[in-house]
Amino acid sequence: MAIAIKIESLSKTYAVKAVDNLSLSIPVGRVYGLLGLKNAGKTTTLRLISGLSKPTSGCVENTASCSYYATIACEAVMNQLKLDTPRIILLDEQALDLEVRDKSALTAWEESLQEARERNKTVVLATNYIEVALHLCDQVALMNRGRLIAELTVTELRRLYNQQFYQIRIKGHIDASWFAWFKGLRLTCEVKGETVLAGTLPDQAALHGLLNKVRDLGLEILAVKRIEPDLRELLEYLMEREVI
Repeated sequence: MAIAIKIESLSKTYAVKAVDNLSLSIPVGRVYGLLGLKNAGKTTTLRLISGLSKPTSGCVENTASCSYYATIACEAVMNQLKLDTPRIILLDEQALDLEVRDKSALTAWEESLQEARERNKTVVLATNYIEVALHLCDQVALMNRGRLIAELTVTELRRLYNQQFYQIRIKGHIDASWFAWFKGLRLTCEVKGETVLAGTLPDQAALHGLLNKVRDLGLEILAVKRIEPDLRELLEYLMEREVI
């Protein structure tokens, strides 16, 4: 498969390290997403790819003679996707100007990006919305504080997103010595005197096993609910399992 953009051991440091030893190979003709929370390094990565910013270390190989980097939303951005050149389009979050609930806008972007695919153009976009990545991208790099956490196809991202994520609310604060009992789950001690366990479980049997474990410890369960994971929870889930 032909590579449009090759990133090797790329780092950029300002007051802090904005991009930290990032390596990616972005194929020709794909819509590739940089998915992460604020300060994940998405915009800095786009600026490094475009050449507007110089790396502290590492390199970027861009096979196109020129690229189009959009930082604001305007009609010209979508028009660029319909032209044969430039071959690489870089879209910052503000250029997408998307709200997850705006289905008509998502559909318009889907249609424009499909036209770009048909012209064998490469598009790299930044977003902090899982739903935007699922609708628009072929592949994503999940980033956190400048580091690559995982590189997934959109099919893999959807499978991860559709896992059974649960939130279990417990009365009282769990002692730190008990954390090992709940390995793989995120524990949050809240000000109002409750502990929240959150994370993914493979099936109902695993859920019942966990609830029995909580009861065996003499803890009172206040609530159990299945949740739709947000980006922070997905990143924490992946980091805990060191999926890179």
